[in-house]
Amino acid sequence: MEDHLTKAESQDDFGQGVSFEDIKKWTRTEGAYAGSDNDMYIAIKSFIAYVAHFVKGGIQSRNLSAEARQGCRLLLPGQNVNYKPEDSDDSTCIDIGLVASKHDAVIELCIKPSYYRLRAVVEAKKGKKEGDLYDAFAQLCEYTRQMYAVQHNLRTVLGFTVCASDIWIYHFGHSKTVASEPMDVTSPNGRRAFVELLVNMSLCDDSQLSCDPTMQHLPELRCWQIDCPDNSDDSSSSGVVSQYYFSNIICITDHLLGHRISCLLVI
Repeated sequence: MEDHLTKAESQDDFGQGVSFEDIKKWTRTEGAYAGSDNDMYIAIKSFIAYVAHFVKGGIQSRNLSAEARQGCRLLLPGQNVNYKPEDSDDSTCIDIGLVASKHDAVIELCIKPSYYRLRAVVEAKKGKKEGDLYDAFAQLCEYTRQMYAVQHNLRTVLGFTVCASDIWIYHFGHSKTVASEPMDVTSPNGRRAFVELLVNMSLCDDSQLSCDPTMQHLPELRCWQIDCPDNSDDSSSSGVVSQYYFSNIICITDHLLGHRISCLLVI
């Protein structure tokens, strides 16, 4: 990736929100990040947006079937940093929100994406002490709580903490959280691992990106649809699917501790 950064003609060739100088400064950081919080946010955003441009080019240059292309997406950071999503239930601000766009869409950064639109959240700290990592993780837990509260089809949530040059990814399930080993973006192996992760998130099946394929939001009807196997004949292999709808939620998964369980009133 370093070669591409030095050979790029101009950042305008790669769309809005990409600052190569901030990427270079971040990926060459030894110890705590020396710049401002905003500079670090821009560097992380730029790195992710830069990878999205190459993902889009790779999809377009390969002879993929329409079905294969349909399952791809571009993972993009929001335009704003350290902002409060409009559907937040408290005053907490998130550092960087990541959304998914169509693979052939013009790469534009969404303004203040809501929790409903987010696919992942990034919490960044300039330091890399144990306390910085703990604080970042604690804040990430709060963000994922809010994503679960408004995205009722989430099976799991992915989140990132960035402490100086070290990146961790967290897999938040309904009952437990799993963390990766740190990826150090100052090393070639660390950058490669982070790029591979972003590419995999762009090309994997939607169900692997935490979404339940049996549930979908119907905004025009202001409700959700659930597809359930019809086991009325005491057979789980009948292949018959019944559709149910809900807009009333008795209990939502908006709590930090314990097993996350939703209670839905369906018709």
